Amino acid sequence: YAKALRVILVGEKSSLDQMMKEIPSLKEKFSYQFDLPSYTNDELVEFGKSYAYTKGYVMDELAVLALYTTIAEEKNSDRSVMLGDMKRIIDGAIDRCEEKRGKKLFGGLFGKHVDDEGNIILKETDFEVE
Repeated sequence: YAKALRVILVGEKSSLDQMMKEIPSLKEKFSYQFDLPSYTNDELVEFGKSYAYTKGYVMDELAVLALYTTIAEEKNSDRSVMLGDMKRIIDGAIDRCEEKRGKKLFGGLFGKHVDDEGNIILKETDFEVE
């Protein structure tokens, strides 16, 4: 049974390293160590912008600021923000954008809702969760 057992320790790298130093015999019990990266807010925003672009969307300046705010709020929940979280946040903004576009009678004929390349522009309000 011991060969089939998998144990995963999750925590801050510094805390796990300290625990392994304090209990050397514990370190011998683990064959592998995987460190998940921690991204800066700038890296997360760049990923979010790239991800949105692959789906045919771009963000205006206020949307980018709203994305920074959303990331800060997620980090305040005492956990790291990962790339999967960014996909969820961007997908949510896209869904809200599409919902608003669908409600408009003329489908966005008035006002600029796409950039010069035809990408749909995400706005600050698209990042507001109700």
